[in-house]
Amino acid sequence: MYMNCCSPDDAFEVFDKMPERDPFCYSALMHGCVQNGKVSCLELGVLQQTSCIHGFAIRAGLDNNVFFGASLVESYAKCGTLDGSIAVFAGISDRDVVIWSSMLAAYGYHGNGKEALEFFHQMIKHSSVRQNDVLFLSLLSACSHAGLV
Repeated sequence: MYMNCCSPDDAFEVFDKMPERDPFCYSALMHGCVQNGKVSCLELGVLQQTSCIHGFAIRAGLDNNVFFGASLVESYAKCGTLDGSIAVFAGISDRDVVIWSSMLAAYGYHGNGKEALEFFHQMIKHSSVRQNDVLFLSLLSACSHAGLV
């Protein structure tokens, strides 16, 4: 809630006071940091937090969790680490439309429209995922960021 109100300091304060934190708490905090466009990832140490949460996910056996994976893909991408996004995506075996859309968006954040198109073609050839409006919007946005539209 605090992140939605652009109050990351309050969100961190509440998070620090939590007696127990599960993977969903970490994911919500990370997602809030990424969504809060008023603060850079480096100022909050989000890249470091993302790496730590990613390590936690691996140790907890959540590295194949699509919900968790989509948040990590987005977080790594918005913090400037496309390789991190690719690594997370590669580690997910049961990919749904959300994880594919997140990865397309990651390419877009980095202005890699041609790679996004190649990735989209790979999805069509090797996946049974049904495309939806969000996926096409992610692809269009990636192409737009790369000046292809």
